[in-house]
This record gives sequence, structure tokens and C-alpha cells, in this order.
Amino acid sequence: AAGLRYLAELRHGRVAPAQIGARYDSASAPPADLPALLRDSLARGQPADALRAATPPWPQYPVLREALTHYRALADHPAWRQPLPALPGGKLAADARWDGLPALAARLQSLGDLAAGDAAAPTAFDSSLQQGLKSFQRRHGLPADGVPGKATLAALNVPPASRARQLELALERLRLTPLPAAPHFIAVNVPSFMLSAFAQAEGDARVAFEMRVIVGKALDTRTPLFDEDMRWIEFSPYWNIPNSIARAETVPKLRASPGYL
Repeated sequence: AAGLRYLAELRHGRVAPAQIGARYDSASAPPADLPALLRDSLARGQPADALRAATPPWPQYPVLREALTHYRALADHPAWRQPLPALPGGKLAADARWDGLPALAARLQSLGDLAAGDAAAPTAFDSSLQQGLKSFQRRHGLPADGVPGKATLAALNVPPASRARQLELALERLRLTPLPAAPHFIAVNVPSFMLSAFAQAEGDARVAFEMRVIVGKALDTRTPLFDEDMRWIEFSPYWNIPNSIARAETVPKLRASPGYL
């Protein structure tokens, strides 16, 4: 019973999709028969087969699981024991000096953005540190300019334990999201503002195309989570500003700034 419960939570998540407003009811991906899967694998003396079959088939899942292991290992890393000091003038220019450079280098190295040995005891914000920072910025959806501004500093100050919690939640979302059985499908990653088009063959899904998209605000106009078969798609649809958006957003901006449009 415990083994079956574990497989069910691994395959479908620990939280019912309806509890978070998701609607995953498409018949395109029928759920696996977990009791039969477990009985068959035990009868053959290969319980690991049931584990593999119950693991979410999304290609991001094993990558996130490896990242979670890495961030959990960094939980007590000394580079995060003290916050980075404030930047002089709010930003750091190339070759400038800063008391936070050793901690910055240690964080970038532990996260894999800076090669081990590079800038071991930095005295200035040199080119190797700038390249490492650009790598960090790209991975966190920030402008990869190599400049540690306010947003970059805030991301660098997030402790690994908090990142690990984010990864745990991302893995849970993948568990409750069914992988469509269709050979071609699209998925929108709402938190990252990205749409991915997948090509799938024999249960192996790969990303064939990606583009940025606009999504709703989480608390006000949140984007619904659902899984459906697509019948048609309209590119460049005709759109007017709805009255509700005009009243609540556009008109106040016009009153505040006549040159807004």
C-alpha cells in the first residue's frame, strides 16, 4: 500500500490539480494503471521498472531533480552566510573594487557559473567575473549585461535553501501536469513567460521551438491552467482594449501621463 501510494504521488503529484485551479481532464494522456504496474514489476523481481514507469515523462523532470540535489547540497555553503554588501552607487563598473567580490566569486563558482580557480581571490570586477555573472543572469531570466544591478543582487542573495524549495514546487507541478499523447503539442510555462512546442515519439518528448509569451498577473488576472486538445489556432488575432482594462489601467495611465500612448 505504501509503495502504491508513493507511485501515485510520484506520477500524479501530492496535491489535486483542482485545489490550485488547474483543469487537467483531457483524454489525450490516460493515467497509467499503477496497481497493475506494481504487481507486474514485483512478479518479475524488478520493482525499479515500476519506479521508472511512474516517473513523470517531462524532459525537464530529471534536470530539475539533479538541480534540486545540487541546491540542497549548498544549503550550508559559507558563501551565503552573510548577505552581499551594498553596491557603491547601485551598480558595479568593470574593474571596480568592491568588498563583496570574494563572496560573489564563491557563489558563482558553487552555482557552476564561474569555473573553479577563476577569480579565486578577486581584487577587482574583472572579465572572468563579468562572464560568470552573465551566465547567472541568463539562467535567472535577467538581462545578461554582466552588471550586478539591483535585480541581479537580489537574485544572488536568494539562499540555496529557498531555491531548493522553488525546485521542489516545480517538480510537483510537473507531476500533476499530464504529458499529452499527441505527437506534437505546446505547453506554456506560466512563471517563466515561455511557450514550448514539443515533438514526441515513443514517449520521448523534445523541445522543437520556444518563444516568449504574455501571461496574466498571479493575483489579479491569472492565466488558467488546463490541458486540452487543440482544434484550431488564430495568429495575430484582432483585439480591442476591453472596457474593464480601459477603465482600470489605460485611462489612469493617460491621466497620469498625457504622453502615455
